[in-house]
Amino acid sequence: MAECVSCGKEIPAGKFFCDDCYRKMKGRRGSLRRVTQPLERKPAVEAAAAPVVGGGDEPKGAEGRAANSGVQEAEKKTSGTLTPTTSKKVVSLKPEIDRAPRGKGKAGKTRFTITITFSERTYMALERLKRKKKEAPAAKPKRAGRKTGPHGRPKLKAVESVSRKPQEKRNYLLRLLKYRDRKWDRGDVAAGLMATAGLVLTLVLSPLPWVRLTWVTEGGAPAQVAKVSGIDLGALVYILIVLAVLSWLYMAVTAFLKRSLLEVDFGVVLLLAGVIFIPIVFITLAFNGHIYNTALAIIRRSGSYIPEAAARYERKTLWPSYFMVLMGCVLAFSGLIRLSVRTGRAGSER
Repeated sequence: MAECVSCGKEIPAGKFFCDDCYRKMKGRRGSLRRVTQPLERKPAVEAAAAPVVGGGDEPKGAEGRAANSGVQEAEKKTSGTLTPTTSKKVVSLKPEIDRAPRGKGKAGKTRFTITITFSERTYMALERLKRKKKEAPAAKPKRAGRKTGPHGRPKLKAVESVSRKPQEKRNYLLRLLKYRDRKWDRGDVAAGLMATAGLVLTLVLSPLPWVRLTWVTEGGAPAQVAKVSGIDLGALVYILIVLAVLSWLYMAVTAFLKRSLLEVDFGVVLLLAGVIFIPIVFITLAFNGHIYNTALAIIRRSGSYIPEAAARYERKTLWPSYFMVLMGCVLAFSGLIRLSVRTGRAGSER
């Protein structure tokens, strides 16, 4: 028995393709049509295939054996030169003519439809590739805006900061200190009110008593009491008052003139005044010897004295001193509110 040149299926002698392959090549009529013209280059195949196509009986005897041997030798030669069945594809051309609409001249050009059919093994390989593609995990989306170093590695923050130009850092500091040329909004008004409240309360709390000293006897009875105000403590308290007054005046002048005097925004001045204000208050309250001597001087000025029965003294920090610390916080926060960026006003700041 011979084999089909396309799929390798066993077929009768004298044929090259099975009925299924003819159907794929020639369409629905492939199985009904018969091969009428044998190959011209192989007369032995022609002689052997003629009785099969015509429907007659096969030749018998020595003549039949010679014809069959000739057919088998021809098939062996042709099977060595043809394409293997695993990689064979069949191409059929079906011409079609573009028909022009009625009343619009002649017909168009001839078009050809190409149909390519692969072997079953090829289709199985394509199915496996599709299945692997569906089962493959989806690639992780890259983070937007993530900076990477060489070879796709993440860029370290330390390396990124070093790579910046010193000019850019200096410009950022200058932009932070520069005057904000804009109309006052709610934030600016709140900063101005907080700075004003800080100044007023600083002036009010400075003359009030910050510390109270009580001398007691051995039995615990109070013998003498002295109250020390903020002004009595001397130069450090006056420095606090000067800081509050100067920062408020700078704010008022720049708001009135609508320009800065030193190319520095008043928010920066308020922030620095509040940062310096708080530690000065704590330093003032930390000098116990100075506070004790001040209390003795106050007792002497009042014409009193400390009795000999007084064995020890007690110190108590009063509420005005704690409120002075809050005034420093108020000044610092007013400066931060002024320096904060407003939404939609970044273009108006210089």
